[in-house]
Amino acid sequence: MNQKYDVVIAGGGTAGVVAAISAAREGLKTILVEKLSGLGGTQTLGMVTPFMASGVPQKGYVASAIGEEIRLEMVKRGYCEWLWFDPGMLQVVLEEKVLEAGAEILYDTSVIGLQKEGKKILSVDIFNSDGISRINADAFIDCTGDAHLTKMCGLDVMSGNKDGVNQSASLRFEMANVDIDRLAAWLKEMGQTVGTEKPFVQICTSGAWCCQAVREKVEKAKKENRLSAVECSHIQLFSVPGRPGVINFNCPETGAGRNVSSAAEKTRRLIAGRKSILRIASFMKQEIPGFENACLNGIASMLGIRESERIYAEYEYGIEDILHRRRFEDAIFKSAYPVDVHGASTALGSRLEYDPCPPEEAYYEYPYRSIVPKGMDNLLVCGRCAGCDFYAQSTIRVQFSCQAMGEAAGIAAKLAQQTGAAFRDVDGEQVSQTMRRAVKELQEKQSTP
Repeated sequence: MNQKYDVVIAGGGTAGVVAAISAAREGLKTILVEKLSGLGGTQTLGMVTPFMASGVPQKGYVASAIGEEIRLEMVKRGYCEWLWFDPGMLQVVLEEKVLEAGAEILYDTSVIGLQKEGKKILSVDIFNSDGISRINADAFIDCTGDAHLTKMCGLDVMSGNKDGVNQSASLRFEMANVDIDRLAAWLKEMGQTVGTEKPFVQICTSGAWCCQAVREKVEKAKKENRLSAVECSHIQLFSVPGRPGVINFNCPETGAGRNVSSAAEKTRRLIAGRKSILRIASFMKQEIPGFENACLNGIASMLGIRESERIYAEYEYGIEDILHRRRFEDAIFKSAYPVDVHGASTALGSRLEYDPCPPEEAYYEYPYRSIVPKGMDNLLVCGRCAGCDFYAQSTIRVQFSCQAMGEAAGIAAKLAQQTGAAFRDVDGEQVSQTMRRAVKELQEKQSTP
């Protein structure tokens, strides 16, 4: 490409988009390389809604100012109610935000290799319809989800629980022409008290609040072999703000297993997932009031992978940090999101014992040092593949925390450029303070008449 950039970001998902906005706003020449044809990753192309709440018991807490800007823009356009959003419109908003910040985007492009000297990446090789090109840069941010850049550097990564088993991945889909009023009324009639009022009409068979009538119908379908055990294990669905009559499904799950990031395993799960979608859609039309005239409206174009590779970071973040509610001077976000393991062993989850504390202190923090991989000077890693152990990853993999990682990475890239420091030597406390100032400025702006 014969161009030199300050920052190259590999992967335009939840973390990568915010990293691009953050770096570009810091005045860095930034390019975002995305292998698919749109931004947002699992948020959009994977149809993963809602954003999820941090659970932090501090009124008005926001993890990422940029993430909150995105949510507020979606609300303004009528496609987001609190945390629930329309994935299609979010894809448009994310692209606008990246371009407005001044970053470049390169779609349908894969990073296929890199050149490095010692602990420093010099450039990455990319492939697209134009052939093979090379992009030179001073800093690189790995937001690929599966730590592809990290692995290309020759660094070790971890994956799965102690037995190498990854969390279950899902393939989401949507159904349209659903009579949501009828669905809500039936759920309420069956005794369900949660998820029966617009805009948050929902069902979750693994939720304690799900009505018995739904559970009985699912169990009957399982006995009659209309649904498999894995398909029955987690059926979850939400209404979609701004899209009347549309329901988004957080299923089917494809089960726990190993090497979930490999192309062969992804292919197997995509094929199995599409077959499951047809069975679940048929079940909904036959058994659940409001779905009688519904139709399949879309299938996610990417697998919803919850957990795959994770880096070895400068600070090895683990479940003990969460249980002890540890604080860090270089904290880039707070969270009280629970341990949320799908499919793989949850033995530890049944024995979780948090340190006692006052309600207002019931949260943990995640440090900047945990997005800095050991062994490289100019690489940061954000998103679900950031530094943490298996159980801690299940709490930090959600969208608000991935956005915060991306924002921190853009700020750190600017500090590294100014000082010439390796990322491990960047002042993480300064990164943290810069993020908190941005949140304060956003909130003050929002409160001004």
